[in-house]
Amino acid sequence: MTQKGPPTVIYDRPSVDLEPLFSAAGHLTGIDPMLLKAIAMRESSLNPGNWAPSTGAVGLMSLEPQNWKSLGVTDPWDPAQNIMGGALLLRDNLKMYDGDLNKALQQYNGGSPSRWGAATRSYVQDVRNNYKGLAGQEAPDVLPQFIKPPPPPVLRPATPATPAPPVHLNMNADPSAGPNFAQSQPDPPATAQMPSGGLAVNQSGFQPALALASRGPALPPPLPPSQPPSPFVQAFLTNAIFGGGSAPYPFTGIRPGGR
Repeated sequence: MTQKGPPTVIYDRPSVDLEPLFSAAGHLTGIDPMLLKAIAMRESSLNPGNWAPSTGAVGLMSLEPQNWKSLGVTDPWDPAQNIMGGALLLRDNLKMYDGDLNKALQQYNGGSPSRWGAATRSYVQDVRNNYKGLAGQEAPDVLPQFIKPPPPPVLRPATPATPAPPVHLNMNADPSAGPNFAQSQPDPPATAQMPSGGLAVNQSGFQPALALASRGPALPPPLPPSQPPSPFVQAFLTNAIFGGGSAPYPFTGIRPGGR
């Protein structure tokens, strides 16, 4: 039910010091208490029993009935609740307009921007004049504490690095053909293999390569042609190569496996 006017008991209440109420509301909302008081001066001339029959606005900050519940006001005639409700309403407007004081004040006075005009601009100027008289300086155009922070950056996955092109082991002229290892591999060095395996001698003069003997002990390198092998070495070579054949040892005449 819409309030038809201030209750009779409002005038029987003891006078209240409003300064602590403005200070408390300003501290809780982050708004200069002088700015809240400048609004109350314009809305009600600091009269707690203010009432506008055309809109139903009530109290020091002229709170309209449709805002009471959303602002948590249960008794709009209570100066403390009324000032706090007006501070919350102005704070919401400042957040809506990124701290722009002129727009926030016009929203407080006229509602939606479609209703702004000469009357709301005059209202803003009146509040600014009141603030200058109280604070001794001009009210700021923007209250930075109500500017919305920029949205956090969107973290995108790093662009994958371009893979290196594949390496083609291709020695042919045609790049689509496979590698020709016959052309890319050098010829193996010429080697001399002893009859029974053992040492493979590199005929080009490089260090001999060691090979596993297929049977028997590894053979020593051959002697130079100018030094023929002794009978003992000749017998040893014969036995190692032919595996103990029927040929007698030249220096004893003993056959392998018997006397």
